[in-house]
Amino acid sequence: MGRVLFGLILVALGAALLLDNLGYLHLQVSYRWWPLALVLLAVVRMVERGFLRVGPHFLLFLGLFLLAGFLEREDLIERWWPMAIVWLGVLVTLRALLPKRKPDPCENLPEGTP
Repeated sequence: MGRVLFGLILVALGAALLLDNLGYLHLQVSYRWWPLALVLLAVVRMVERGFLRVGPHFLLFLGLFLLAGFLEREDLIERWWPMAIVWLGVLVTLRALLPKRKPDPCENLPEGTP
């Protein structure tokens, strides 16, 4: 369901931007906010695939750092970029320490199968 919703949001956003470029719709869009799409994508990926996956966190930090740059807050990037390394290190450590969930062999069987 998350992918369908994300796909529909992309279609609506793309159509609105296209209509704006063609002059049929006047959005007055500020393109400095586009990194929020990366943040949203990262959150969707965390919900779909699990919080301990490294990829969505990397995408989250990329989106936040790009957003800070577009909002002309380079001071935040200069001060806080090591936090991204600490966070990813904690994430990798937790993945190594927490037990992995083994798939249940009966999980994908159709109902009524013995």
